[in-house]
Amino acid sequence: MKKLNKKDYINLSILIGIFIAMFLIITRFTYIYGSIKDWNSQHYIIPNYFRQLFYSTKELFPSFAFNLGGGQNIFNLAYYGLFSPYVFLSYFFPFIDMMYFLIGISILIVIASTILFYLWLKNNGFDSKVCFLASFIFLLSGPLIFHSHRHIMFISYMPFLLMGLIGVDNYFKNNKRILLIISIFLIILSSYFYSVGALITLFIYGNYKYLKELKKKEKFLFKPYFKWLLKFLINFIIPITMTSFLLLPTAYSLLNGRTIGGKNGNAFINLIPQINLRFILYGAYSLGLSSIFIVSLVDLFLTKKREFKLLVYIMASIIIFKIFTFLLNGTMYTDSKVLIPLLPIACFMIANTISNIFKKKYDFTKLISCSIIVILVTVLFSSIKYALLLVADFSVLMLFIYYYSIKKEKDLIFIPIIMITTIVALLTNLNDQLISYKDYKKLNIKEETKIVNDIVKKDDSIYRINNTNITLEKSNRVYNIDEYKSSIYSSVSNNNFKDFYYNHSGNEIINRSYGMLSGVNNVLYNMYMGNKYLFTKTVPIGYKKQEDLDIYVNDDVLPVGYASNSLMSKKDYEKLDFPYNSEAILKNTIVDEEIKNNFKTGIKKVKLNYIIKSNKGSNFVKNNNKIQIRANKNAKMILKLDKPLKNKILFIKFKENNNTCRFGDKTITINGVQNKITCKKWKYYNNNDTFHYVISSNEKIEELVINFSLGIHEISDIETYIMGYDNIKNTRKNVDEFKIDKTKTKGDIIEGDINVSQDKYFNISIPYDKGFTIYVDKEKIEYEKVDIDFIGFKINKGAHHIKIVFEAPLLKVGMIISTGGLVSFISICFIDKKKNNINNKKNIKKNKQKQKKKKKKKEIKKGVKKK
Repeated sequence: MKKLNKKDYINLSILIGIFIAMFLIITRFTYIYGSIKDWNSQHYIIPNYFRQLFYSTKELFPSFAFNLGGGQNIFNLAYYGLFSPYVFLSYFFPFIDMMYFLIGISILIVIASTILFYLWLKNNGFDSKVCFLASFIFLLSGPLIFHSHRHIMFISYMPFLLMGLIGVDNYFKNNKRILLIISIFLIILSSYFYSVGALITLFIYGNYKYLKELKKKEKFLFKPYFKWLLKFLINFIIPITMTSFLLLPTAYSLLNGRTIGGKNGNAFINLIPQINLRFILYGAYSLGLSSIFIVSLVDLFLTKKREFKLLVYIMASIIIFKIFTFLLNGTMYTDSKVLIPLLPIACFMIANTISNIFKKKYDFTKLISCSIIVILVTVLFSSIKYALLLVADFSVLMLFIYYYSIKKEKDLIFIPIIMITTIVALLTNLNDQLISYKDYKKLNIKEETKIVNDIVKKDDSIYRINNTNITLEKSNRVYNIDEYKSSIYSSVSNNNFKDFYYNHSGNEIINRSYGMLSGVNNVLYNMYMGNKYLFTKTVPIGYKKQEDLDIYVNDDVLPVGYASNSLMSKKDYEKLDFPYNSEAILKNTIVDEEIKNNFKTGIKKVKLNYIIKSNKGSNFVKNNNKIQIRANKNAKMILKLDKPLKNKILFIKFKENNNTCRFGDKTITINGVQNKITCKKWKYYNNNDTFHYVISSNEKIEELVINFSLGIHEISDIETYIMGYDNIKNTRKNVDEFKIDKTKTKGDIIEGDINVSQDKYFNISIPYDKGFTIYVDKEKIEYEKVDIDFIGFKINKGAHHIKIVFEAPLLKVGMIISTGGLVSFISICFIDKKKNNINNKKNIKKNKQKQKKKKKKKEIKKGVKKK
């Protein structure tokens, strides 16, 4: 590593100062350094849950998240930093709120990344001016600062990636590989998703260094290259094996729980070449650079150096062929966010171009003419917004490069780059909607924490607490480690639970993505899932306000675990449609056996009679079975029912046929119950083309208040049903409760007792998954899938002690492989240390021999002089 001079320290201080200024401009002493989108509902909430779980269990390698989503494989949440060095570090600071801890970490990630990038450039022989300018571009690129306040895992690996790039330099300079191996290990732990792109970046840079190390006239030969490649790849294989305890269980959870978006692309179409400007310029979900990068591609392409041509070919291929982003996104879509790990390489290329300009190692006429051709071709394939921005950006840059070629003042190059980069950075970051301190207080976190703590103390049993007030922000928020909920918002979650939530419960779908399983007002779903307590403004029937607490309670909900002899065959159940299936699954245990069932529904299909009491902002036209509604903003219609519904549950079902993107998502809300269908072009299209409503209240339902989102709605196949609440109220009395022992139920273990009145089926509302081991009276038994998506097994009459243990599939195998990887790494450390000692001894001998030769030469010279 080259030593820094005074100018370097000044440059680094200026860069840190620029980031602090950006931080103040973004937050303006009004906003928390965190985005309303995702950050406030996932990116610090889930790591906070990891910390809570650790304090409760003291386990570094947990398997089960019983508190979320009805009970999930915890590796479904690995994306959010399950074994991240930052999350581990937080365990030592229980007195710091996780929100502020991760804000501090995010700031340090940006600062550390900028410093390491500067040092990496310095290590590659660039002068201080080039290092400053390229580091400035790196710092203010679209993704780095932006995702420090939105998606931390998009950039959490960046300091370790830059350490890895320095490690590659060390590997080529003196064959030291420890830094590279440790860096890759930390990259994977920080973000397994982005580690793929990060490892590709290190691989590209390794190949660049290999070509650079070849002598100018030396030919590239495959045999020595593959020999080098095998040695180089060992540095990747060892840390990958060391992190198998994370990678293998996570791979299992991805294969079994990844949320499928509405648009997953087409591999053949992605092979067709097209210039994707948004992949590299101006955005936060791309490399986020300016036209200087395109100039750099042209400049390095014109060079005769093969190592630079390699970088150009790779970057150009990624820009032109979507197949690369398609594959890096796991064939889900073609988002350019997966290219963020390539940012250091892109800025490294820019540094080389700036250096060439400073050293006059370019033909100005050739550079500008070729750049203009590339820009013109790019503009033809771009939207008007991008095209105008690119032309303006490029014109200003070329103008200053031209003046520099005449006046030969280096500082002229600084002006356009700093100006354009700063403007783009400000526009990008100010476009993110941060959560204000005022809005954060409205989440009532302190108040709800007190309520939950009070409930946990008073209620000896384990029931679930759900929140329908602020759905996404509260889906993953666990106030107390003894609080359990059925909601979860994660890119990966149990597919069986998603199937139940979306296809068997009749839930209203209020979210834009299948990964968002938030709290709902559906009384049948809440009763089945054991949601005894509700934070809600739209109170379902059966829920009453808890004394002295701002929460509602329903004692009629089913226990989390119970035994029942009311059985229905899966075959009979599959013949039922909404809302009959929701009733059947609540009153029966669905098993894959031939069973005679005497199920009688309490649901009646009815035709509601009503008059339109008021209609503001909407016009509707009936056409056969379809109704077209043209709704203005805040459109509202009130229907007065001829006969009020008392102590009744109302089910409504209809199709929403219009999901065009002209007005964005479409929502229709009835009595506070909302359904949404996303724009069909949305990558996470929610497929909610049939709206289901389960409407209930402790008061008489005399009116239906309907709110429409802006746009044209086309609804058809309207069906309405009613059922008396008394029909399901006593469901709980027909089962034997599994009394879960709170003191023994922690982490991966659920333990308790049950007194079974007759031979029955045991059912627990934990989504079915592999990895459970169940003991009944210390005897291991096999479990099966009941109620379509949940865990169950046969149980005999009598008192029983049940213990359920979960171990994430492939965790044990991963731990064994990781141990082998660790042993290999320790062996390499010893081997490298031994080699270094031998080399040091050889160097000492060489130095001594050189000194002896010098002495002899001096003595000979002295002797000649004397003569």
